[in-house]
Amino acid sequence: MLQIQRGLIIISSVCIIYLVIIWLSSIKLIVHHSPLYKINENEYFKNCIKSKHSWIRCTKYLNLINNQKIISLDSYSQRWPPSSVTYLIDERLHSFNLALHFSLAHNATDSKDEDLYNKFADMVSNSYKQEELLTGMEPEYMGSNSTDYSIFPQNLNFSKLIYDIQNAIPIHTKPINNPEMFALRVPKSVCRSYNNELIPNLIVIIKSSVYNFEYRDRARRTFMQKKLWPNFSVQFVFVLGIPMENESNSFRFDGNTYVLDTKWWRFSKHYGSSKWPFVKQLSLEADLYDDLLIGSFHDTYYNLTKKMIFCLRWLSAFCPKQVPLYLFIDDDYDLVPKNVITFYDNNTEDYLRNMNGGYIRSSRTVFRPMVDETSSVWAMTVKEFPWISYPPYYHGLTYVIGASLVHRLAIASAFVREIRIDDAYLGILFNKLNITLVHLNIIGPSLTKKDIMSGGINVHHKISKRIMNWSSGMPK
Repeated sequence: MLQIQRGLIIISSVCIIYLVIIWLSSIKLIVHHSPLYKINENEYFKNCIKSKHSWIRCTKYLNLINNQKIISLDSYSQRWPPSSVTYLIDERLHSFNLALHFSLAHNATDSKDEDLYNKFADMVSNSYKQEELLTGMEPEYMGSNSTDYSIFPQNLNFSKLIYDIQNAIPIHTKPINNPEMFALRVPKSVCRSYNNELIPNLIVIIKSSVYNFEYRDRARRTFMQKKLWPNFSVQFVFVLGIPMENESNSFRFDGNTYVLDTKWWRFSKHYGSSKWPFVKQLSLEADLYDDLLIGSFHDTYYNLTKKMIFCLRWLSAFCPKQVPLYLFIDDDYDLVPKNVITFYDNNTEDYLRNMNGGYIRSSRTVFRPMVDETSSVWAMTVKEFPWISYPPYYHGLTYVIGASLVHRLAIASAFVREIRIDDAYLGILFNKLNITLVHLNIIGPSLTKKDIMSGGINVHHKISKRIMNWSSGMPK
């Protein structure tokens, strides 16, 4: 009998301890080490660079994934941004998959609008060819000279669509641009919800070519210096893709061949056909500075749109409610910290969360490929984009987007077909969301010393080298 009593006491004690643990967990006195901590080690990327063989195997698998246009969405209810980034963990690569996950209605269908758009594009393309033979002019009928871009490539109620996805309400239209996008290398110190450090005022996203270590190193030595941002919390992240084995500078789109003779290609040739030695250097850079966000896509000029979408989704998923404003800048431009801080402080946080601003391009002409011309990197065929001009868009050198708009743009991108010109594509997304672009005089392609003294926030490297004093962060 005594043994039975002792047994009951032990069982009761165990139950009580278990209940206490459950209670403590509910009030967050016990910290659970979620799978996120393991993901932080960027395990897949590290495994890929262990040997040349493993790198080649990884790139082949990533190429296979990159060729998939869309993922099959799970049937369970989910929203975007996700309530936790752990929902983005993909066990195949043990990495974050930034394809949007949201709830589809059981009767969700492919958009019929896209078929209508394709027919429209074919008709304009055929008419263009006929007109070109007669006059050499692009036809101005059938809507090609219209400014109504609503049918590209489908006409949706984006306000309702975004509201439903943000609130886990099943939607009835399947996405058309939602490929798997893996974050192979994630900075541990930028945009982490579990980080107890001061919430940043601003996140600066530097769009960098994978081979541009020199530019990244320059940024770290100049405008990224902590002393130049007094009493202001700012975080920096470089966004890039990966190099591929046996890269070529020849690309083919819609029956046309384009040859890139750019700095990217010159660096690619310098490192040879195998990119494993370079990627090892890239991994060392990432470990040393912890400021690289590396996507699973091929880093080329023609994947800049994919890089932008990847970036928007990462910001939307990893930085919700953390920071009001994001600043995007090309890696061949510098920032003027003092003027950025002044611009930030002159606006309320609510305004910053909902604002957008940049340098609006005056020319929006859609360039067409010429016969036997392979060097026009911006050319789009009539079939790819049948209008003669793009909607208004920012010059990609520098622009700012509020946090609430980043969420909306990230979602909208899954329902708008990519075009290769990333700046124009962002303009199309703004157009779809009925967001008016705001021209900021403090941003420009070639601001001078006078412009900077008047509040300009960005300066091209060529000008910066002549006029900037990086001890003070202002012109000499």
